[in-house]
Amino acid sequence: MSSDIEAVVFSFYGTLADIRTNEGDPLLWKGLSDYYATRGAFFSPEGIRNLFAREVEKERSRVRELHPARKYIDADLIRVFDAIYKKGGIGADMYDLKDTARYFREKSTISLDLFDGADDLLDMILDKGRKIYIMSNGQASFAEVDMRALGIEDLFDGKFFSSAYNVCKPDPDFYDILLKETGVDPKRMIMVGNDLEADINGAKEAGIRSVFLNRTGEEPGTPVFAELIVKNGDLNEVTSYLEDIL
Repeated sequence: MSSDIEAVVFSFYGTLADIRTNEGDPLLWKGLSDYYATRGAFFSPEGIRNLFAREVEKERSRVRELHPARKYIDADLIRVFDAIYKKGGIGADMYDLKDTARYFREKSTISLDLFDGADDLLDMILDKGRKIYIMSNGQASFAEVDMRALGIEDLFDGKFFSSAYNVCKPDPDFYDILLKETGVDPKRMIMVGNDLEADINGAKEAGIRSVFLNRTGEEPGTPVFAELIVKNGDLNEVTSYLEDIL
């Protein structure tokens, strides 16, 4: 392989970040009810949980109408938190909404860590002078909280989270956005991800090379169009591989 790669694109959750959350915890919704109450919007824990679910579906319906050609869509929960404030008769600015998202994320997170080897992998790429991007199916407002907690928020040249664009991997629109906004030729980009459909097949359709982190250990039922398959999900193996080709 020629060493012409300009940029490495990472999926975030499941690739760099190991996270466990529980949004079904009744204590989360009790806490969120109390949080809104401190701002003058009053809901019972069950009431705010049901309202949250309804507003998520309304937001997803709005996005579907805006982008009927997209197969994989995403809703921005910032708009959902805003709708809940409005239902409670309260106006909220972006600072309030991001703080609400922070509270929700912190209270719903059980554990959050970088996978072993992630720091060394990112440092190696930076030392090589290559650009690093995040492309993830996830909430941008939550990811801000998570990346800050992990101490990696300033390492990336660009961050692409599905909620910010209302589209998820492997939808071609999301990959088109990545390529347009970064200005990097897909032939000079490599994707590192743990999701065969979203990361590997999506990258292939966009003309981007890839590295597949098979964290499940199971043999895929379809061919894997990746230049490297890491069967144990070991990021140190990815570091060695990329160090040779960057």
